[in-house]
Order: sequence, then structure tokens, then C-alpha cells
Amino acid sequence: MEKLIVFTEITKEFERISNKGWIKGINNNTNSVGLTFEKELGKTTDSLIFPDYHGIEIKCTTRFSKFPIGLFSHGLDGPYLFEMNYLLEKYGKKDFKYKSKNVLNVELKYNQYVEYNNYFYKLIINQNKIIIKIYDKNKNYIDEAYVTLESIKNHLDIKLSYMLLVKASKKIENNDYYFRYYQALCYKLKSFNTFIKMIKANLLTIKLVGRLARSGTQEGKQKNKNLAFYLSKDNINELFSLVKTIDIDKIQFRKNYFMWIILFLYDFF
Repeated sequence: MEKLIVFTEITKEFERISNKGWIKGINNNTNSVGLTFEKELGKTTDSLIFPDYHGIEIKCTTRFSKFPIGLFSHGLDGPYLFEMNYLLEKYGKKDFKYKSKNVLNVELKYNQYVEYNNYFYKLIINQNKIIIKIYDKNKNYIDEAYVTLESIKNHLDIKLSYMLLVKASKKIENNDYYFRYYQALCYKLKSFNTFIKMIKANLLTIKLVGRLARSGTQEGKQKNKNLAFYLSKDNINELFSLVKTIDIDKIQFRKNYFMWIILFLYDFF
């Protein structure tokens, strides 16, 4: 019962937004479905550790999207104070547009070598840390970076104890995106141990990301994600327990169905 109470207000807001029908997106980028929903919710965009709405993290996706869900990104804890800047300088490659700056984008695998820019990377976990080990082209160990399990657990517990996954249909009219939000799924995080087990089973996508802003007033400036965690929609139920589902299309179908029955009986008698 307590789990359902947590979602009471946000599900009412979802129904309010859903009942608007097709809503024009705030832009035509891949993140428009989420930014548009947040705008309708009255929330400003941020990248804070705190969840989006009264203790609930909101994630949005379109009906046929194959993109994974971005769970959160987390700064590297060491061994250097500005670890990501160090990695970019030493192991990054030149940006295709801003030649004086480096970028780094490595999809890591647990206990497996992954090659990027003539270096190899391997993700391992010990009792206290998630460690990114770096090797030369001959797979000789040369460096490493890490995050502590304690800091990751704190981030996960604060950000994703409760999650609302909102699904939308998308259409394009006059070169503009429009969204119709039709389903909301309410989830509760299972446990941190489950999260770690999924990393070890490579059921989570983990990326080491040092990037540049590509638009706006910050274009060309460093906009690092550090260590970013992603989850395939196919694996959501591995990490979260489903608490409640609100499907506007099914609700509307039931209403129409019962109306048809009433009209049929009225005509029959």
C-alpha cells in the first residue's frame, strides 16, 4: 500500500497530461519526449542527483524506441581529483570538430577487454570499488580509475528508489514532433545487490564518457558524463519491481466497450 501512495500524485498528473492528447514537442531531438513531459509537469530541466518529482525519477520513451533508458551518470572518485580531465588528456582522441579538445566514449564490459583509441579497458568490481583498468595495445596494465561502491549505492538509492516510466506515441506534422502520452508504469528499485549482479552479467550498459556540448550557449565546452549507466527496456523487470500500470488506451477502450454494450441493450429492449 505504501508503494502505491508514493505514486498517487504523479499518476494523477500523468492522467492530466495524457488527457490533453497530442502535445507539440519542445524540440525535434531524441530527448524531446522527456523534456516535453517535464515541461507539461511544470518541471525545469536539470541533471541533479535528486529524483525528478517528489521522490520519483521520471523516464520517458516512445512506443517503438530501441534506445536504452539512461539511469544516471556518476563522477569518478579517483585516484586523481579531476580524474575525467586526466583521462581525456591522456587517453582521449581529438574531437572531429573542435580539434584542440579530446573526447572519450568507451562502452565498458565487466571482466572483458574493450578497445578504444589504441588502448584496452576492462571493468572489474572488488569489495569497495568499481574499477576501470586501462591497458596498452599489448594489454599491459598501465592505469586505472574508480568509483566507490558506497558513492554509487547512495546515488542509486537517492535517484532511483522509485521510477515512473512514461510511454508515448510520436508523430511528425509540418516537421515538428508531437507526443501522446498513453502509458505510465510505476516501479520500485529491487536492491543495490541486484544492480551489481546485473553489472557482472553485463545486463547494464556502462559507458565512460567525456564529451563536448554540441549546441546552445555551451557549444564546444566540456560536458562530461563520466560514468553513465543505461538499462535496456527489455531488462527493466530485472532491476525494478512493477507496482502499478496506468494504460490510458485500455481505460478508454473499456469505457467505449461498456458504452457500446449499453447502447446495444438500449436498442435491443
